[in-house]
Amino acid sequence: MRRRLESHLDLDALVGVPADEGSFDTIVHCVREAPDYFHRAHGATPAERLASDRLANAVADERVHLYVLTGLSGEAAGLLEVAVDTPAPGEATIVLLALAQRLRSKGLGTRVARALLSHLRQAGLGHVRLGVLQGETAAMEFWSSLGFWHGETADGVMLFELALS
Repeated sequence: MRRRLESHLDLDALVGVPADEGSFDTIVHCVREAPDYFHRAHGATPAERLASDRLANAVADERVHLYVLTGLSGEAAGLLEVAVDTPAPGEATIVLLALAQRLRSKGLGTRVARALLSHLRQAGLGHVRLGVLQGETAAMEFWSSLGFWHGETADGVMLFELALS
């Protein structure tokens, strides 16, 4: 059974709007609004290249859901990328949750993540994984506070997991 997430995700204070080819400029804007994360994860790769790669991956693979996170007034607030039924059926991988720097440390990320986990559970997914770059203490603490536990580490990425059932 191929699982799909809802087209628009109500993520508490934000809405996840599915990204498509028409979202390119907004995705570039979101990358530029979170330069610290994208620089640590991708070095000096231009925002346009990062946006193009993310969008191409989501368009090419039906398991990948790329969302532009927007506030109630429609302003872009960040990006969310989730892959369902990967790495195995019944599992999901949170590929990316990046909020604009101006919106961090206000509890918004926690609210969005909790709402996302609820959507994944409702979609019938029983296990969630994600990777955190080694040394990203704030990200490790964030995901741990949501119940994720640290598994193995490979190639400088720490695997975090959470059972949803």
